[in-house]
Amino acid sequence: MCSNEERTILLDGQFCTLSQTEYDVFTLLILYAGEVISREKFLHDVWGYKDCSKITTRSVDMCINRLRDKIGASRIESVYGKGYKLVLQQE
Repeated sequence: MCSNEERTILLDGQFCTLSQTEYDVFTLLILYAGEVISREKFLHDVWGYKDCSKITTRSVDMCINRLRDKIGASRIESVYGKGYKLVLQQE
């Protein structure tokens, strides 16, 4: 999904503006909070690719990096060879 729309989230008492794609990635991370999400799932669910097995785009990685800049790098963990997961806050 590509769009010029923006979405605003409230995070730690601060408003943060995300692009539509960043918002869609963030939403998927929240839906699967604490679980690893593969690049293929992001490409399928957010970008709409049907067969992700041969896709070599870095769109997911670039979007995750932009999202980390906005919400904090420590909130999204890279799991080598698997994908990404939202880090649940420990109390």
